[in-house]
Amino acid sequence: MQGEDVLNRNPGGEFANIFPDEGPDGTPGGAYRFIGTPESYVEFENDEERLEAKNSLSLLAWIKHTGNQGPIFNYDTDGWGVHFWMRGKNKLFARFNKRGNVEVSSISSNGVKAGVWQYVGATYNGQTGMAKLFISDRFVVEKYIGKGFQLATNHNVRMGARLGDKRYFNGSISCMQVYSKALSHNQIMSFKKRCFRTSSLCLWFDTSCYWRSNSSQSSWVKKMQSGDYLSDQLKMKWDTQDVDEDFELHLSPSSKEVVEIQKSSKETNSFTICFWKKGGGIYVRSYLWLNISQEIFVNLQSPKSFGFVHNSTAWNFYCFLMAGKDEKVAVSFYLNGERKSLLLIKPEEINNETLTVGYLNSSVNDKAVLSSFNIWSGELSPSEVKRLSYGCDSERGDVIHWKDFNYVDHDHEVVETRTCKNVRSKFLK
Repeated sequence: MQGEDVLNRNPGGEFANIFPDEGPDGTPGGAYRFIGTPESYVEFENDEERLEAKNSLSLLAWIKHTGNQGPIFNYDTDGWGVHFWMRGKNKLFARFNKRGNVEVSSISSNGVKAGVWQYVGATYNGQTGMAKLFISDRFVVEKYIGKGFQLATNHNVRMGARLGDKRYFNGSISCMQVYSKALSHNQIMSFKKRCFRTSSLCLWFDTSCYWRSNSSQSSWVKKMQSGDYLSDQLKMKWDTQDVDEDFELHLSPSSKEVVEIQKSSKETNSFTICFWKKGGGIYVRSYLWLNISQEIFVNLQSPKSFGFVHNSTAWNFYCFLMAGKDEKVAVSFYLNGERKSLLLIKPEEINNETLTVGYLNSSVNDKAVLSSFNIWSGELSPSEVKRLSYGCDSERGDVIHWKDFNYVDHDHEVVETRTCKNVRSKFLK
């Protein structure tokens, strides 16, 4: 996802696996949630050095840190320019390196409280050579690190994850601010509420909002790296859900009718089936023959169990990923975003029939509730499956889309408004 150019002179912003969170003042969408993985970051271009501060610098942000170590703001995506980090659950850290990424002495403080919003900052004064850290409402530490040098701010910037590093920021960040001077205590306090009461998030550089993204109106999309299958097929449209897909299908034990949908004719050696289900069992016939109740079976010539029994009375998110490997086909089963098991089957056991979904008689003789059934002609990445597991939304399969279920005849009950939305939203907080 690209950030919006506000002043026609801003650095571009690229998102990957970050999600809206309440800001420090409680405003919905007033912060970005980083999930602590290498694929969860924001990157800002600085090719014309428009985020450069040569002699003095101040970095300010609101953070809610729930992890261990990771970058808040790091000049150089895979190197060590100036960098502002969490280096432990409570340790705020900054190093104002010289141009050429020449290392200087660092500065740190253990004054950050985990899991709560705090206003933090780091400043360097090129005239005095003093570096300082700010937490909440005061400077907590200061240190002389030298003067008479230019700062290593002539690089692209990463927030959340640095390339080639196994430490990732886990938590939320709001109102990142960059100033090309060393701010005083009064100046830092005057900017404390700069981003309150708005879901339009800015990267502030000096007095201008140089880059903006409105989190409440954006599509949250995983940035695809080289070799990933999907591009913008997998979209999280938090406030633009299509009414034709906002429904549940209730399959009754008394109904023997099935739902049949003709799949698109895409040739593929791999695919992903994902859906939300609670209550009784269902069977799915598409590529694989799946029986899904308290135990999950691939019902082939000789049924094979994924060997996992779970509570089916609550909403659960199921994904089945198939990929050809030599003379076998690997089928991975994910439950609620976590891979549970892997089966190897023969290629001839894969069928290409019409999608068929029906009620499965089992020991759980309850109505089966189904929603957000999608099939993609490729493998989703583990991080994409994890993201989808937070709640049903506007994801769209390119072979089968949940919306297709709204246009076929059957006698099962259709209930408007899905209840699987944000069922695991606590994992974003």
